[in-house]
Amino acid sequence: MQGGLVLVAQVFALSLQCSKGLLLGGRVRPAGGIPGLFGQGLGGALGRSKFFGKGIAAFGGGIQCGLQGAALFLGLGAGGGHSGGIWPGQVFLPLGKAGLGFRGGFFGVGLCGAGLLHSVCLVGALGLQLGFLAGQLFQIFFAGFSICHAVMHFGKAAAQAVMLGLQGGLQLVRGQGIGLRPGIMLAAVRQKGGGTRIQGIPLGLGCGFGFTGCGGGSASTTASTGDGTAAASSTESSGDGDNTYTMFMRSAYVDWIKELKWYDVAEERTGIHVDYISGPEEAADVYSEVDQRVISGDLPDAVMTKLAQTNVYGPQGVFADLAPYIEKYAPNLQKYIDDNPDYKALVTDKDGHIYGLCKETPIFADLIGYRVDQFKAAGIDPDSIVTIDDFTKALETLKAYYGKDNPNYYPLTGRDTAIRFASWFGAASNISSTESHGIYINGHYKDGSIDIMNDGAYKMVETMKKWYAEGLIQPEWVAGTFGEADWEAAMLNGNGSVFFDYYNRAEWFMENGGPDNDPNYQMGVLNFIKDDNGNPQKMPVSMKYNDECVTAINANCSEDKIKTILTFIDYFYSEEGEILANYGVEGESFKDTNGDKEFIVDYQTEEATPAGEKRWSFLSDRFTVCKPVDNEAFFKWNAPLIAEATGRLFTDENLGTSYVLKFTDDQSKEVTNLLASVYDAQMSGIAQFIDGTRELTPDNWAAFQQEMNDLGLSRIEEIQLAAYQAMYGA
Repeated sequence: MQGGLVLVAQVFALSLQCSKGLLLGGRVRPAGGIPGLFGQGLGGALGRSKFFGKGIAAFGGGIQCGLQGAALFLGLGAGGGHSGGIWPGQVFLPLGKAGLGFRGGFFGVGLCGAGLLHSVCLVGALGLQLGFLAGQLFQIFFAGFSICHAVMHFGKAAAQAVMLGLQGGLQLVRGQGIGLRPGIMLAAVRQKGGGTRIQGIPLGLGCGFGFTGCGGGSASTTASTGDGTAAASSTESSGDGDNTYTMFMRSAYVDWIKELKWYDVAEERTGIHVDYISGPEEAADVYSEVDQRVISGDLPDAVMTKLAQTNVYGPQGVFADLAPYIEKYAPNLQKYIDDNPDYKALVTDKDGHIYGLCKETPIFADLIGYRVDQFKAAGIDPDSIVTIDDFTKALETLKAYYGKDNPNYYPLTGRDTAIRFASWFGAASNISSTESHGIYINGHYKDGSIDIMNDGAYKMVETMKKWYAEGLIQPEWVAGTFGEADWEAAMLNGNGSVFFDYYNRAEWFMENGGPDNDPNYQMGVLNFIKDDNGNPQKMPVSMKYNDECVTAINANCSEDKIKTILTFIDYFYSEEGEILANYGVEGESFKDTNGDKEFIVDYQTEEATPAGEKRWSFLSDRFTVCKPVDNEAFFKWNAPLIAEATGRLFTDENLGTSYVLKFTDDQSKEVTNLLASVYDAQMSGIAQFIDGTRELTPDNWAAFQQEMNDLGLSRIEEIQLAAYQAMYGA
């Protein structure tokens, strides 16, 4: 059934193309979407018929007007249903939830309201009757067919997308312009595991010209869905240059911003207020909603999105090019861009446009958390653990002490993938100006990606195989079936003693039940593991810039509105704004002694403030306003355990460098497709060597390396290197 309906839609699209190309003779006609396009084709054909004469011509004109009125009603036609559009001999006006179309020459009127579509032409009785009846019946059929198809096969979430797909051949015109591009019908298709994705079915060509406003009006646009198809949308903005603006972002961030004491001071000092619009809880859902808002024309003044979306929607006119406005209105931000060439390369496209601003994040690495009380009971000195061999001996001691009476005890445990230790063996994925090693894509430091071509990778697998055989590492973790909740339970109930994870997780266990289960419960952080000669290994670090936390501005905003938004952002790049965001207000949250700033408010007390109440907090990794980060301040504002550990370990000697790679559309698609098979196959293969499913020998390892290259690992590395060189130079 579904396939048949799709086929019908495609055949219908072909007929539209034929009517446009053959019957209209290539004339430029108003951009009334697919309804208007069909009306143009049919009306033009019948109107030229010498046999039927003026009465039938009026019939065709009535159909055209009614169908374009339908497009207006749905917010799809001239001016997106928010501003009138004017074409030679034709006028289309929004009337609340109705659209009125007037066609000169034969005087046809199309009216659409409350779901009832009418087509009337006032030339002769025959034209009147046929125009009214045919226009109404066809429109009801076409709209009903499309919407029912969506609801039947893809659920209610698809209805809006399909209705939007009726607009077909619309082109964004800011100010005025002429556009010609493919139109599409949209359908929201359910994916495995939930969620939806947008698919496009080509539905012919549309061309038109018109006049729309900017800032306060609306503009129609055609935007990519991410899979190479195009989706029509319209955007709107408040437009007035007052001291407020609206911004859409993740709900958790909105809630958190409202709790910040220093943020209120920022609004007071700038005189600018931001009305935040709460999005979904999960980041992936936030980006999906941005797509939906682009399609539906419901964009606020600014949005939190990801760089990949700004690179698609920006060039198509959805997001404003900020480069000229930053130079004009944001001197502090401009200086930051000029002083940080890596940031400039990230946010600027090849033509010098800036469609989104990434936020800077603290630089940190995973840390080795351990049960201080268990180490002490087993007689292990944490300072004695320097090399891998030392670490292995400590695991063996813990297993002998706690595992003799507890078959569920495994000293080394964790979540997600167990392949997190490549850096300990000098085999972490990395990139330079001349070479790319492993699956580097934007660090992947959390995923434990690894350069399997490095000799250290073989040693890592060999070592972990020993851990597995001796019961030193959680076997379900190796298999990838030990989730976050399992890991947390093991560390809280004594079934695990050591982990390698996010920098503040040791404190998390202290704050989330550890001491409640055992009064002796105490977490600590080990020094980083060094090589066999005692030399530091460079730890993979977080990305300095978060390309999935990007501020973009609606292209429909007036220049005054853009100025307001950039002025607020620019404040945080000033010396005063930086101090406020990283330390707060002098005398209230910090003191300054000859340039040495120290917090005078307590971390534990402030972070324990009940949700919804105002607090001092400076956890910059969670805040989404674009601003520089003071790493020293960030790590000072942590629990004493983490502040001490990060001060001890996060040094230039221990930390590597992370680069954010920006791919072209073609590169991104190719890498995404390759990763779908290569990454999982690589992780699975390594796990098989560790658990003994596959015998670990040099020859078998070499064969595994070749298998990964054949799947596309070497090609991924080529693309990564090309992206690096394009951004940072060879």
